This record gives sequence, C-alpha cells and structure tokens, in this order.
Amino acid sequence: MPAESPPAQLKDWFDEKRYQSLARELSALSKPFRKKVFLQSVLEGLEERTLMQRLHQCAVAVDTALPGSFREKVEVLYSLAPKIEHGFVAIFLSDFVASFGLHDFDFRSNRCVSSPNMARQSLPCGLSSWRIKSER
Repeated sequence: MPAESPPAQLKDWFDEKRYQSLARELSALSKPFRKKVFLQSVLEGLEERTLMQRLHQCAVAVDTALPGSFREKVEVLYSLAPKIEHGFVAIFLSDFVASFGLHDFDFRSNRCVSSPNMARQSLPCGLSSWRIKSER
C-alpha cells in the first residue's frame, strides 16, 4: 500500500476519514462501542479545532463511546494500536492514558517499562508500553 502523502497542516491527520477509520476499527474490536456517539463527538466543530484539540477530543470521544472501566478501555485500545494507519495519529492513545488514567496508579506502575532506548523513555508510560508490546 502506498504511503500517505502528508496533509497541508498536521491537524488534518485527524480528519473525518481518519475518524471514520478509527470508528470502524473500534467497532470491530468492541461490540458495545457506540460508533455514532464517537463520530458525533469528534466531528462536531472539527474545522475550528487545533491539532491538540483534535487529538484530545478523540481521546474524550473514545472515553464517552467505549463502555467499561479505564482498564477495560485500555485493553481495547491496546488491540487498536497496531491497526492505526499512521504512527502520528496514535498520539491520541497517550492523551487517553494521560487524561483518564491518573486515578489508576497501579495501572500506570505496571504498564511503565524501562528501556535503554531514550526515545521510548521520553514517551508517556501508556504509549511506550503499547509500542513495546506490539513489537514483540
């Protein structure tokens, strides 16, 4: 499959087509995922949002549309991570953990792994762990 050409603005990696793709993948991974709720949340006001607002709204929409506890949601996102079509888009996973995982210290401690690779150490715990797991 040919590589995607970069959009004119970074924020455009988070566009309607990308959100539709994420919704399809999440629906396939979790039957109770509420696709319409997710899409309404990410698409309403999309054009006015900055890059950071778009990726954060994606995390918020996942939290709203995916039932279950934080840990149950993370298990679904863990399965989603290797299916995300572009590495940059996966940054919303880190935002999800940062936004909704602060209350779960045990989760954060268990997921964080130490690595000699400095690039991985600079990533937030959740994303670093997901990436390492998907490389195994």
